Amino acid sequence: FALYLSRFGVHSLRPEWDYQERHALQLYLSVLDYDAHVNTDLVTASVPDESHIWAAYNEIGERKAAVLFEMLHRVMGEDAWLTALRRYLVVYANRTATSSDFWDLLQLQVDRNGRLGKGLNITRIMKCWLGQPGYPLVTVTRNYDHRTAIVSQQRFFITPQFRNRWARNPCWWVPLSYTCPSCQHSEIISFSRWLTCPTSKPSSKSNTVLLEKLEAEPTDWILFNVQHTAPFRVNYDLRNWQLLNKTLA
Repeated sequence: FALYLSRFGVHSLRPEWDYQERHALQLYLSVLDYDAHVNTDLVTASVPDESHIWAAYNEIGERKAAVLFEMLHRVMGEDAWLTALRRYLVVYANRTATSSDFWDLLQLQVDRNGRLGKGLNITRIMKCWLGQPGYPLVTVTRNYDHRTAIVSQQRFFITPQFRNRWARNPCWWVPLSYTCPSCQHSEIISFSRWLTCPTSKPSSKSNTVLLEKLEAEPTDWILFNVQHTAPFRVNYDLRNWQLLNKTLA
């Protein structure tokens, strides 16, 4: 939490450094690099008593937590996030608090502004990111004639052969945002659609969502995870990669 908040202090003192965005990007890239391996640390860890707290500390967990706070900041919106954060600091000043206390305060603010839509629970969303290693590879397969896209997820490994050895089928609650040349706004970040995790045993079907009425024209490229909203990588169908490559060439 301190690592996440530190960027705002530096930005307030030296806005010309553009430290806030650079710091966020550095943390994001470091998490994608480290957390792509098989044996990675969880963000959260249980300890028997306070004497074991320091032994449970890990740097990548701290960095990933900061990236996840940034994700919540973006999906909740500036006003809602800052209101909830100020409320948390006031309510728990000079007191101890758990992560559940923080999620509950965020949930109260989310319920008030309705930005995340009905049925989205902060505790459930964060549990999947904090309680399992790694992060997802989100695959976007477009139907250019119908302006739809099938979006699926699986755990990303930097070494592909590890994927076949991984027995479990983890999933994450992933906020979906995209941009394209024909989008009415520079980016579409309503977060009305998420890749979700069921409460029962995950299945391949539960890790897939169909996006309809995309604003992208058949000749447009489309780019997901605008401004690195959440820590995941994106893969596209061949045609979309070709459109992106043509634009960047």
